[in-house]
Amino acid sequence: MDGGVKEKIVLSIRDAQDRILARTASLPGERVPIDIALGRVLAEDLIAGRVLPPFDNSAMDGYAVRAADLDTAERAGLRVVGESRAGAGELPELEAGTAVRIFTGAPMPPGADTVVIQEVTRREGDTVVVERRPKPGANVRYAGEDVALDTLVLARGSVVDPGAIGLACALGRTSLTVAGRPRVAILATGDELREPDEPLGPGQIVSSNTYAVAAQIAEAGGTPVSLGIAADEKTIIRARLERGLRYDMVLTLGGVSVGDYDLVRAVLDDLGWESSFWKVDMKPGKPLSVGWLGGVPIIGLPGNPASSMVTFELFVRPALRRMLGHADVFRRQIAVPLAADYRKDDQRAHVVRCRLRRANGTVVLEPLVKQGSGMLTSMVGVDALAIIDTPPGVLAAGTVLDALVLREDHGAAGLDGMPPGR
Repeated sequence: MDGGVKEKIVLSIRDAQDRILARTASLPGERVPIDIALGRVLAEDLIAGRVLPPFDNSAMDGYAVRAADLDTAERAGLRVVGESRAGAGELPELEAGTAVRIFTGAPMPPGADTVVIQEVTRREGDTVVVERRPKPGANVRYAGEDVALDTLVLARGSVVDPGAIGLACALGRTSLTVAGRPRVAILATGDELREPDEPLGPGQIVSSNTYAVAAQIAEAGGTPVSLGIAADEKTIIRARLERGLRYDMVLTLGGVSVGDYDLVRAVLDDLGWESSFWKVDMKPGKPLSVGWLGGVPIIGLPGNPASSMVTFELFVRPALRRMLGHADVFRRQIAVPLAADYRKDDQRAHVVRCRLRRANGTVVLEPLVKQGSGMLTSMVGVDALAIIDTPPGVLAAGTVLDALVLREDHGAAGLDGMPPGR
C-alpha cells in the first residue's frame, strides 16, 4: 500500500490545499476563436502589430482646420472645400484659409491639425465662421496615441474580458492562445445510486452528487465528463478509473472512507497510485483522498452531498483555476462578524454554510440552521463559507470570522469595501 506514514496524517485545510497546488500547473495553451475566449486566461503575450487608432481622426463633429488659420476663421471665416466622414478615402492637402466638414471618427485631412466643434461655428453658404476659438490640436485623436506599434497590450496570464476581446479584434486578431480548459472525469460509486429518471427501490437514492459537482466544475471553468455510476465491485471501479485517466483530473464521489464497501482507495492502491493524503481536519468533509496516477490528479470526495460540494470548493476549485492559468485561484476572503452565537462542538475546523445580510448598516454572517453533511438544501443559495478554526465552545455574536465569498453578485449585502480575511 502506497503512502506509508502519510496515510495517517490528518492535514489542516491550508496544508491540504498547499499539497494539491504544489503539484498543479496550468494546462498547455490552445488556440481558440476570439468569440469564445471570454473568461479564459492568455497563454501568450499579445503584441500590437498595428497602431490604434490607425490614423489621425476627429473626436467630434465639426470642421477640420489649420490652427494657423484660426484668426481668419474668427474674423472672416474659412472656405469649406470638402467633407470627411467615417470610411472616407484619401483626402487632398488642406490649403491655407480653408476647412473641411468632418464627422466623429473620420480621418483628418493632410495639413489639418485642429477640429472646431460644430456648436461654436456659424455656417454662411460655403464659409464657416468660428465663434469660439479652440486650442490648437483640439478634438483630434492621433494615430498610435492609444496603442503604439510593437507594444505589449495584453500580458500572458491576463483574463480575457470584453475589453480585451475588443482590443484584440481592433489589432486584427481572430483567435487567441489561452490556457487549456481542464476536462474533469466524475465517477460516482455505490450499489445504492441511481440516475434521476430511474425508479428507486428500497435503500436506493439518486446520484445527485454527480450533477452538483459537474455544475461546480463548469462554474469554475472546467469541462465535466461523467464516467457514470460504478457498483461496489473492484473490477467495475478499476475499469472506470482507467478510463478516467485520459482526462486532466479524476474526481470520485464516495468510497474513500473506512467501510467494507468503500473500495475506491483499495482499487487505486492496486493500480499503484501515488497517495498524498487521506484526511483533512475539517467538518464536513474529513475523508478526502488525494493522489496521482500516471501524472493525473485523482481526488476522492466524500459521498455526502454537502461534504462533496464543500470539499470541492476548498480543494478542487483552486486546482482547476490553477490549470486554467489564473494567478489568483482562491475565492475572495473577507472578515465578517457573526450575526448570532455559534456553538463549535469539536476540535476540527468547521466550514459553515452562511448567508450574508445587512444588519444595522453592517454586513453580518448568518449560519444556516441546517449544517448536516447530507443536507442538500444547505448548499442552495449559499453566500459564503465561514472557516471556524477555534477551540470548542460558543462563539458570541459579533465575533469576526473569515469567510469565503461564493456569490460575488450579492449586491444586497454591500460587500464592496469589506475588509479582507486574514
